Amino acid sequence: GVRGFMIDVHDLEEQGSGNTTTTAHLCHGDCRIGSLPLAASLAQMNTYLDAHPTDVVVLLVEQYSTDDSVAAAVNASGLGSKMWRPPSGAATPATAGSAFAWPTLNE
Repeated sequence: GVRGFMIDVHDLEEQGSGNTTTTAHLCHGDCRIGSLPLAASLAQMNTYLDAHPTDVVVLLVEQYSTDDSVAAAVNASGLGSKMWRPPSGAATPATAGSAFAWPTLNE
């Protein structure tokens, strides 16, 4: 099956042990109302994909965070090895628009 999620990612500062760290979180609008750590949410997706290896999960990310904080969350979640990334210099959905050809599962 195919699952799709539209997610908003924001960087939030967390206080602890006398220092401040910035991590990526999922929230919509005002993050003070509630948020979830991106790494934990991606780890749940990783667990799901381990149990359903023929399924596809598509993430549409509205990013208000740094690339570094998103990369850290992806790496911490274990999901990175399952993600498709276009080769450097290759066409992407953003550059090719409707002419973009998604890879097959075998690719």
